[in-house]
Amino acid sequence: MKKIALILMSIVVFMHSGKVFAWHDEFTHPRLTDAAIQASQIQIYLKGYLGLHQGIGTSIGDKTLADLFKGGSQVEDVPLCRASNHFHTPHRNRTESCRRMKI
Repeated sequence: MKKIALILMSIVVFMHSGKVFAWHDEFTHPRLTDAAIQASQIQIYLKGYLGLHQGIGTSIGDKTLADLFKGGSQVEDVPLCRASNHFHTPHRNRTESCRRMKI
């Protein structure tokens, strides 16, 4: 009985779900980057090995390293052809990838 109730509840939740931003460069990418920063050992590396005492909060100009990482993840899909080639062979350059995608 519990399985049936769980299945029905899951169906109701999925039917009434709002927008999903699974691949949205301005919404999802920065949040994934933030989660990766929190889950990683980057603070230890930045502080211990690079001597950046503020770690991910170190400022470069008017932005922190965290801001720069998040900004980089947002522009990962620029130009558009890069979004379809996240997993392409690393020795190919952007021009080759764009030509291949006919963009």
